[in-house]
Amino acid sequence: MLFIDAFFRFSGVGFMLLMCVFAVRDLNKSMPGFYFLMAFLTLSFYFIGFVPYAYQLPYAVKLVLRILDVPFFVFTWLFILSIFKKDFKLTLPYGLIGVFYCFFILMERLVQFGFVDALPLWWAWVVNLSSIALVLHLLFITLTERNDDLIEKRRKSRVYLVYITVVMTLIITAFSFFLLNHHQYSHLQQTVNIIAIWPIIILTAYWLLSMNAGSFAFDVVQAKDKKLNSRDAELKIKLDAEIITNKAYLKNGLSIQSLAKQLGVSSYRLREFINQVLGYDNFSTYINGYRIESIKQEFANPKNAHTPILTLALNNGFNSLSTFNRAFKSAQGVTPSEFRKNLNE
Repeated sequence: MLFIDAFFRFSGVGFMLLMCVFAVRDLNKSMPGFYFLMAFLTLSFYFIGFVPYAYQLPYAVKLVLRILDVPFFVFTWLFILSIFKKDFKLTLPYGLIGVFYCFFILMERLVQFGFVDALPLWWAWVVNLSSIALVLHLLFITLTERNDDLIEKRRKSRVYLVYITVVMTLIITAFSFFLLNHHQYSHLQQTVNIIAIWPIIILTAYWLLSMNAGSFAFDVVQAKDKKLNSRDAELKIKLDAEIITNKAYLKNGLSIQSLAKQLGVSSYRLREFINQVLGYDNFSTYINGYRIESIKQEFANPKNAHTPILTLALNNGFNSLSTFNRAFKSAQGVTPSEFRKNLNE
């Protein structure tokens, strides 16, 4: 068992350190790259510090490693959110959730090293259920926002990444629940956890190494800088006619599938065109651009001086005021109310 543990543990650490080197080289100061780097650094500390007793690490070294690995799952959660959730930012609620989760993990570490006498039995249940809650949140974000993603390779590989994260967490938490009633198997927890996490490390390493150099800045998208071929030119004419002339963006709940059906092309083809030719990485960003420009024109019209912003947003295809406010501020840098006030002044 120790040989099996060593294989998975040290090969995992090697792959993680390699990915950290690539992250430092290619992350281009992007927040997803930063979360990625921190996730795998702290996970490396977990792999090195959470070892069977046979490894006999010095007490001080093990203590430092076990404290440093506390936020590894939070950084993993933030990393996946940053690449799946459009316009993700580390707001106060996300920060509080991360601090709450890390606090419960840290208290368990302090008990293990004798700084705290004991914790109630329900403490372990809170930790395990919190882990499951974070994974379910990732799964929800993945499934609800996947269709908005225009990069086909990213859509597939990142979904696989989240699914493996789900399986990994379920294995670890299931074994943790098992240990609550069968303490005689506790010496296997270190090895079980490492083996459960190992596949996600290998998949991520393969995903990263299969990318072109410089493509590790996840949030960078560039349009093709070349003359359109006849096939792309024909699609652009049809797309402009549907969006600009027929104002398809006014339709509430417009999706890439429904627009592709109207144009008579596959959704894969339309995703590829909007992403690689027009330079958008999310369908909603592309459509909301037309909606926002239309609303800005309505703001400038004196006839709409007293028309509620919600009415204008709904009339131009937005589902709710909160969605419109986020999209408008992301595109214009100010809220709709501020923009309207500045325009009137």
